[in-house]
Amino acid sequence: MSLPQQNVTFKSLNKPLNLLGVERRLCFGSLVIGAATFCSFSSLLGGIIMFALLFSIARITTKQDPQMLRILVNAASSKVRYDPAKREVYYVKEVS
Repeated sequence: MSLPQQNVTFKSLNKPLNLLGVERRLCFGSLVIGAATFCSFSSLLGGIIMFALLFSIARITTKQDPQMLRILVNAASSKVRYDPAKREVYYVKEVS
């Protein structure tokens, strides 16, 4: 009878890459949009408020599901299989 094989793994391979509790792509996106707001409106306060708002939303999203961004990106690139709002036109011919 053989014993089960044990493989050594490292925790860092399975940990999500977070910056201050936010997934790194969401953190970078909120930083870029905050900087764009600052450049567009020439308002430092507006840029900081936009960054803080987006960062807090990203933190809540990451806390609920860390893989949400990956799921949304993959879902957007896949083909729609069924669309309940799409209706096919049926023509009815009356026979008298």
